[in-house]
Amino acid sequence: GALPMVIDAAGAGFKKVILPEENAEEASVVSEMEVFGFSTFSDVLRFLQGELEKEPFETDIGDYFAEARKFSLDFADVKG
Repeated sequence: GALPMVIDAAGAGFKKVILPEENAEEASVVSEMEVFGFSTFSDVLRFLQGELEKEPFETDIGDYFAEARKFSLDFADVKG
């Protein structure tokens, strides 16, 4: 996913990244990076031209990983 790419970008000194909206939450756990998520390329262009204002996506890292640990299945329920 987007997370390894954003971690590498942060390590290379980048401070901001633009991603598809559906990847923004995952990538925003990288605290050194401002993550902007967009659903259309035209919105990206408008943002880069200063015609569209958008705040960087923010995720509470504890909540994000707590939610990621919830599973509907448990290996303890497997029989056989």
